[in-house]
Amino acid sequence: MTQVGKLLSKSIQSSQDGKIWGLSARWHRVKGDLMMCSEALLKHVRSLQGSAWQSNIDEFQKLCQASLQLCDVYMEANLKTGSKKELYSAQLLLKNLLK
Repeated sequence: MTQVGKLLSKSIQSSQDGKIWGLSARWHRVKGDLMMCSEALLKHVRSLQGSAWQSNIDEFQKLCQASLQLCDVYMEANLKTGSKKELYSAQLLLKNLLK
């Protein structure tokens, strides 16, 4: 299992493709590391925001899916920690997307 983690780390370092962040987020979520999962998903969302999402329906849907996944992780982290920081982060993410 650690081999997969090492492979993902190397792929992230050598790739400019934002899709690898989504894969990394799934890996961290399976491991139960919500903090690393949310960081990877945030980078995935940011990479999608740089795409042609405003003129391409497929890119728009990918951005919406990734944002929803990130909000889900924020809410799950909030349930575990009781901290409102994650809820504020989700709210801020959604406000920025709507602008």
